This record gives sequence, C-alpha cells and structure tokens, in this order.
Amino acid sequence: MKVVRIIYRIISVVTVICIIIVTALALLLGISGINRDKPMSVFGFRSFIVLTGSMNPTFDAGSLIIIKNTPEKNLKVGDIITYRPIAGDDTLLTHRIVQVSTGDDGVITYITRGDANNMDDPNPVQPDSILGKTMLHFNGLGTFIVNLRTPLGLIVMIAVIIIVLFVLPYILDVLGGKKGSKMSVEENTEDTETDKNKTDNNGKSDG
Repeated sequence: MKVVRIIYRIISVVTVICIIIVTALALLLGISGINRDKPMSVFGFRSFIVLTGSMNPTFDAGSLIIIKNTPEKNLKVGDIITYRPIAGDDTLLTHRIVQVSTGDDGVITYITRGDANNMDDPNPVQPDSILGKTMLHFNGLGTFIVNLRTPLGLIVMIAVIIIVLFVLPYILDVLGGKKGSKMSVEENTEDTETDKNKTDNNGKSDG
C-alpha cells in the first residue's frame, strides 16, 4: 500500500505542475492575443498558436510557440522568427532565417523560408516587423489549450483536479482501511490461538 501511495503522490505532483504550466501558458497566450496589432508581452515573452504546417517537421499546425524579443544584431541564419509580412496587418508568420543581408545604407534585412517550403518567402523581412525569436515550441499544446478554454475543456480540467486531489485519496484511504482491518483480524486470531495453546499447556500435569 505504501508503494501505491508513493505513486499517487508522484502523480499528484506531476498533475499539479502540468496544470500550473498549462494555465500559465494559457494566460500568456491570452495576454499576447489581447491586441493583435501590438501583442503584449510578459518579461519579453509572447506565445502564439501555429495555424499552418509550413514549419514541418520542426513543429506542426496546432503547436504552441514561445517567442522572445531579440535585438536584430543577435538574429542569425537558422533562427526561427515571428514577423508581420505586411505592415499594419494582423497576419503573422513564423519562419526560419535563411539569409541575412546588409544594404548599402547599412539596413539589415532577413530572407526567410518555412521548413516545409521549397522557396524563400517573397519579401525580405525588415527588423521593425519582427516580433521575436522562437525560444520554445510544444507540438499539439496549442490545440490542447484552445480546447481547454472551451466550456467542455474547463469541465474536464476541473473533473481531473477533483479526481486527483480528492477522489483518489479517498479510495486509497478506504482500501488502506480494509487492508488494515483484515490484518488486525488476522493478528487477533493468531493471538487467540497462542493464548489457547498456552492454556492447554498449563492445564497438563506430569504423569
């Protein structure tokens, strides 16, 4: 029973940690999406959900990405950036830098391409259109969070919390109580038999 309780505690801790992480990401996602024209950030971080498969196999549609504000001088070939292909438009793209160019006027521009695409993006990316560099990505987590923010998703999350934090401990206590009662009955039976044997031995006389 001790092993079961240890396993339960591990599951509980992992579940709580996962809930905290998902909730934090959901909040970050919500904050980032409040103003699509100028997405808000938390300590320089923003999160977005990938809508297309242009970055396969690095990450799929439905993935959640976390980007960080990064100075243009620190961006290099191979970095994945999120940017606005059209100034003033809400559309965002997340593609990989494949070339960095510096014009005669000293202005840096970036050529990008989706990992799943055979051609570079048509227009060079200007530094002021870049929202940030991708730091982390979680395949499928974006879709999961979107579903979690629906009424059904919230009900499921609450049900999981209740089961892990309240129902499972009750079941373990009940099972532990039954096992303890059974052991007590067995111990009492053994004690009774021992006392009986002692009595029998004491009742005998030497012949």
